[in-house]
Amino acid sequence: MPSSESRAIVRLSFACDSACVFCGQDGRSDPLEVDEQQLAAVREQHDELTFVGGEPALDPRLPRAIATARALGFTAIGLQTNGWALATEPGLFDSLVEAGLSDLHLSIHGPTAEAHDFHTGRPGSFANCLEILARGQRANLPVVVTTIVTRSNLRELPKLPPLLKRRGVSAWLLQPVRPYGRAADGFARIVPRFGMAIPWALHALEQARRHALSAWIRGAPLCSLGPFAAAALPDETASSPGAYAPACTQCPARSRCGGVDPAYLAVFGGSELRPGPARPIGPFDQGRQRLMRMFVGVGELVERPPQLRSPAAPEAKGESQKALRLPVLPSDNDREP
Repeated sequence: MPSSESRAIVRLSFACDSACVFCGQDGRSDPLEVDEQQLAAVREQHDELTFVGGEPALDPRLPRAIATARALGFTAIGLQTNGWALATEPGLFDSLVEAGLSDLHLSIHGPTAEAHDFHTGRPGSFANCLEILARGQRANLPVVVTTIVTRSNLRELPKLPPLLKRRGVSAWLLQPVRPYGRAADGFARIVPRFGMAIPWALHALEQARRHALSAWIRGAPLCSLGPFAAAALPDETASSPGAYAPACTQCPARSRCGGVDPAYLAVFGGSELRPGPARPIGPFDQGRQRLMRMFVGVGELVERPPQLRSPAAPEAKGESQKALRLPVLPSDNDREP
C-alpha cells in the first residue's frame, strides 16, 4: 500500500532563475529524465508528491508531469517554487492548476523586499511571491512557506507571521541555513551560530502561535529549542547526516535529534549544545499532518569546505575592492522616526 505518512519528491532539473546567497545546490547541473514509468513507480510507494528543483516551474515538462501524476491517482501534487516564473509567465499558474496542482511550497526569506530580494539575488522577487500568495488564495490552493535563517534576516523573523497570516499562508517552516554550496562559500557572512539565531527563531515561533499560524522549525538541535522542541520537524530528506558533539553522547533526546551539520561543528564547535530532555513532537490532526508533509527538503546538496573569510567584491572602475557582506537589517527600534 502507498504511504500516506510522507511525501515523495520528484526533481525535473537543477535549473533555477534565482541566485540565492545560501543555495546548497550551486554547481549541480545533472540532466534528469522523468517519465510516466518513473512516476508510476513513485505512486506504488506514496500517495503524495512534490516537484522540486532547481526551479521546476522553468521546465516545460511540468504541466504534463502534473497531469500524469493526477492520472496515476496521487491524492496531493505539490510544487516547491521561488514563485518567479509562476508570477511572470503568462498562463503558467493557471495551466498547472488545470493540470492538477493541489498545493504550493514557497520560499520567503524576509518581510520586506529589502530582506527577501537580497537573499534571492533577484530584485522584484518579493513582489512576485506576494502575487503568488494572492493567486493561491484565489485558486483555493494551500500554500506553505519556508524561511531560511541567515545572519542577515535574524531580527526580521518575528515580523513574518503577521504578514504570512494576512496573506493566507497555511503553515510556516523556519530552516537554519545549511553550510553547503554558496552558503559554504560565504560561511563567514551567512551562517550564524545557533546561539545567535535560535532566540530570534523561537521568538518568531511564538509570534506564529499568537497569530494562529501553524509553524515548525527544522535543522536545529533539540537542546536549543526548549519548549519549542515539540515544533521540530525531522529532516527525512537530508542527503548528509548530522554530527554530534561530545556533549551529545549522554543526551536523552539524541535518538530523535538530527544533530548539526559537520561543517558547523568543525567551525563553531559544540559548546552551545546542552544535553537534556526535549519535548516530543505533539500529536496533530490530519489537516496539520498534511501541512507538515508539504515541507519537503531539497534533497541533494553540494559539499564544499566552509570559507571563513568574506570574499572580496569584484573591483569596479575607480573603486578599491570592498569586502562583500550581508546587510544587517535594522529592527524597528533602529529605524529613524
